Amino acid sequence: MIVGPSRLSCRGTLVARIALAMGVLLASAAGGIAEGVPMRLTLEKAIELALSDNYTLQAKENELKSVRSGEITAGLSPNPQAGYTASNLSGRRGEFGRTDNDYTLQATVETAGKREKRVALAKAGTGVTGFELQDVRRTIVLAVKTAFTGLLAGKAKLELAVSNLKNLDDVEKLQKLRAEKGDISDLDLLRIQGQRLQFESDADDAKLAVKTAKVALRQAISRERLPENYDVVGELFAKPVAHLDREALRNRAEDNRPDLRAAAQAIEKSRADLKLAQAKAVPDIQPQVGYNDTHDNGQYWTLGGTVNIPIFDRNQGEIARAAADIERAARLRDAARAQVIADIDVAYATVLAAREKYNRINGTYLPKAKTVRERVELSYRKGAATLLDYLEAQRSYRETSKAGISALSDLVTAQAQLEAAVGEPVN
Repeated sequence: MIVGPSRLSCRGTLVARIALAMGVLLASAAGGIAEGVPMRLTLEKAIELALSDNYTLQAKENELKSVRSGEITAGLSPNPQAGYTASNLSGRRGEFGRTDNDYTLQATVETAGKREKRVALAKAGTGVTGFELQDVRRTIVLAVKTAFTGLLAGKAKLELAVSNLKNLDDVEKLQKLRAEKGDISDLDLLRIQGQRLQFESDADDAKLAVKTAKVALRQAISRERLPENYDVVGELFAKPVAHLDREALRNRAEDNRPDLRAAAQAIEKSRADLKLAQAKAVPDIQPQVGYNDTHDNGQYWTLGGTVNIPIFDRNQGEIARAAADIERAARLRDAARAQVIADIDVAYATVLAAREKYNRINGTYLPKAKTVRERVELSYRKGAATLLDYLEAQRSYRETSKAGISALSDLVTAQAQLEAAVGEPVN
């Protein structure tokens, strides 16, 4: 069967369309976005990407692997030593080459449980790094939440500015018609046109805030993983929180904050270091076995050994250092605990203040400003209100709406900071 050129063209077009559609679907399923279409990112996905691709976190994860490998080294026993000595190389009575051969094998027998204490010290070090890794995760999640909230707030303010501009455009059209009829002066028209500057400035500020927050979020995740052309989806929402008990939050933070747990683990590491230093003061034993093969066919075995006599060096310096490190680690733990309590107190006060401000603006002033704006605008369109009344109502609504968005953003950010200070979600 021969297929004509027109049918080939149609089939080729159909195949191309199917291939294009499949490509788009596969790209979307893989998390990729077709060119020109921004990636849409939720907060949950942003946190997931950050915890898998953040450079600082990856570096800390590799540090943990490096520190954990020290446990392998700590558990190894010293290698035995083999020796060989050839004597009587010049020969005797002119008989060159008839040498005596001595073979030795020596091993170190560790005393005072040094191997077990080395392993305990290595594991304590791994524990410290593990808690430090958890703390890096905590700070990264906070950075993502903060940037994401700032991005949503910037978008909300941009939408508000665009809406205000559209509303102003509608009124300006009405003003032009009135000016053409001679119902109002050109001065009134100039006044309302001058109001545009404020709304345009709001839009410019919001655009800058969006760009800044997008850069911060991209930095918190990964510049390679998150393209420049992306967008976030979600609602700027402050979750309801029951009555907050500051003392209970402090206690939870002391149990959960990984930086405080790392400081406590550092004390255990210093104690393990002291035990190892004390064990090193006990000398090890080095038994030795030898085999001698003389030039006159004499063969015999030897047994011996060496031991260090701790007369002068009894590892006093290392013991003193390790003991001082315990006190140092304890003071650092106290400082970390004080910092945790301070973080809780600041975050607690910030949440209460932000919640009160949000409730006051969005519960009282914003509804009033919206009602005044709607009524004055309606009256102004009917000619029952002055231009100054209309502009004042617009200004009041604009400022109150912006304050309401900022208050909500501050509350959401404060809640994220409180959860980071506690080390776990606060419900």
